[in-house]
Amino acid sequence: MTDPNAGETLIEHRWNGSPQPGGTFPVILSKNADIGPMFGRWAWQTAPVINLARDRATILSTLRNIHAAFRDGRADPILSLSATYLREESRAAPGFTFDQLQVNLARDIAANAGRADWVAPLNEEALDLRLCADGRLAECINTDWQPAIHTLPQPNGEIYPFPIFLGRSGGAFAGNSYHIFR
Repeated sequence: MTDPNAGETLIEHRWNGSPQPGGTFPVILSKNADIGPMFGRWAWQTAPVINLARDRATILSTLRNIHAAFRDGRADPILSLSATYLREESRAAPGFTFDQLQVNLARDIAANAGRADWVAPLNEEALDLRLCADGRLAECINTDWQPAIHTLPQPNGEIYPFPIFLGRSGGAFAGNSYHIFR
């Protein structure tokens, strides 16, 4: 176990490199235990179910704010709205800490601020919010199934998508406030 605070040690085997007289090799050790869900529950699993008829305007307003922040190179609103996502990403990919993910995202946004070819205009006419995750997240895509927020074609011809799944959560984000979950 690399982190002594990571949980209960199930098996520990120490070997000094020299076999014991009369020992049988290879030695096979095993233990069964229920370790529960691998990463615990994800925030979307307890998020309220979305009512698109009621919340579409709020989701659209949130998406507009995210788009404007990307376009204008303002990382703070995006970092605030994506805190849940970044925390869960750091749990799923332990090679990156929450702080590292925030720094990387802020750096990428700042590096592209002011570029005329950065973020494509938000096409609200083509917006097609799709409920997923048992109705708890709204995937923000267009009718062509591409993410609603994406770059304009870059010099190499590539278009880089910014897939966004919005949802509501309890606690500090209670109410009708939507945040980036994925």
